[in-house]
This record gives sequence, C-alpha cells and structure tokens, in this order.
Amino acid sequence: MDIINQYIWIVPGILGGFTAILLIYWLWLTVAPGPRPRQPVSAPPPSPMKSKPAPVLETDDTIIDRVPGGGMTTMGSMTVQSGLPGVSTIEFPSSEFRVGRFRDDAQNVLVALDEKSVSRSHALVRGNPQTGEYYVQDIGSRFGTFVVTPQGVEQLHQGETRRIYDGTVVQFGSAVRVRMNLSSGGSFSIPDDFDPGMTRL
Repeated sequence: MDIINQYIWIVPGILGGFTAILLIYWLWLTVAPGPRPRQPVSAPPPSPMKSKPAPVLETDDTIIDRVPGGGMTTMGSMTVQSGLPGVSTIEFPSSEFRVGRFRDDAQNVLVALDEKSVSRSHALVRGNPQTGEYYVQDIGSRFGTFVVTPQGVEQLHQGETRRIYDGTVVQFGSAVRVRMNLSSGGSFSIPDDFDPGMTRL
C-alpha cells in the first residue's frame, strides 16, 4: 500500500508533462512562420510592336520643265502658216526661248526658222507660269518682228514686248508667219475676212 501511495503521484506528473509537451508543440505550430505563399508571377509586358516602315513609292524620273520661281511651265506651239516649206508645227521647247535662224543652245535660241530674213537671234518668246500669259519681244532683228491684229500688221520696235494670246499670228522677218497655240492666257481671234497680206521690207 505504501508503494502504491509512493508512485501514484508519478502518473499525474507524466500526464502533466505530456500535456505540456503537446501544448508547446501546438504553440510552435501556431506561432512558427510557415512557408510563404508564392507571389503570382505576372506575365512580362508585351514588347512594343515595331512600326513597319512606310512603303516607298516608286516614281518615274520624268523631268518637267520648270522656270525660276518654282512654277510649272505652260507649254504651247506654233502653227506655221508660211515661210517654212515642209514644216507645219513647232512645239515650244520651254517657257522661255529665243527664235533665230539657227539653233544655238548657248544663246538659248531653241527654235530655228531657217529662212534668210530671220536673224540669228531674232525674238524672245516668254511665258509666265503663274498667270499663263505669253509675250513676244524683238531682240534686235534685222528684218523685224510683227504682230498681226485686226487693225493691221504692227512691227515691234527693238526691245519692245507685246503680249500674245491663243490664236495670235506673229511674223518673223519678211516671210515666216506662225499662229500661236497657247494652252492658257486667253484667246485672240482675227476675223475670217481679214487679210493684211505678207509684210515685205
């Protein structure tokens, strides 16, 4: 009996110790930091799309005649009425050119009228690309430059400039007569019954 009384206190001690161990273990599980949850990995931002280079438009290399000032020339032509057998039409080579007996690029004589009364550098034809107006000027010809009007045939003095229109008839020297065909700048007509005859010097 004494032995039982002596060891009976051991059982509560063991139970108490076991309970204390369980309590400590539970506290450790509760307080101890567990594994941290993984942060969601965000997808990398989309890379900016590279803009495609603008398509290169192919253009032809045609050069349109231009004059100082940036304007485009207004082209025209001359219809030969007399003085040049075998020649019917002469296209304007540019908006400003000289008329002479022989072509001379150095002197800008770009329209050659091979007739003996036409001087080497006879007259200047000039167009204004902004307004579409055309002018003819005598530049010291020997046999004269003439403009045919309803009032008659008017000779230009040396250095004199006269505006011409679509349909204006101009005479270079004593034989070559042409009708101006201008794409703009107004028109000029001569009555059908008007016949001043060829001016001879």
